Amino acid sequence: MKKIVSLLALALCFCLLLAGCGGKAGDGDNAATTTTRGLISEEEAIAIAEQHFGIENGSHDDKTGYLMSYRIVTPVTSGITTYRIALLWLVEVDGQASHWSTLDTVTIDAKTGAVLIETIDP
Repeated sequence: MKKIVSLLALALCFCLLLAGCGGKAGDGDNAATTTTRGLISEEEAIAIAEQHFGIENGSHDDKTGYLMSYRIVTPVTSGITTYRIALLWLVEVDGQASHWSTLDTVTIDAKTGAVLIETIDP
């Protein structure tokens, strides 16, 4: 009898755990959208960087054949509302992938999606 009660209690705990996780998953999805407070996503920022540089993520450079990629260097946080995105290529040495090298970076306003141009005062 104790075994049956223990198994039923264990099953009940398992069901409650699954129900709780299901609720959290939905809340987490909503939290992801609400924590951005109307800001563009990382995927959208990378798409803007692709347009800015004219280079598709995952493509290969015509001259070198190196794989091209983007990396978010500075993500949006509560205090920063811009993305800093690096354009990288995978350098090959003797035909083997060696290391990622940064070619350029771009800053994107997470509120408007605008590319921010930095100016240097003379």
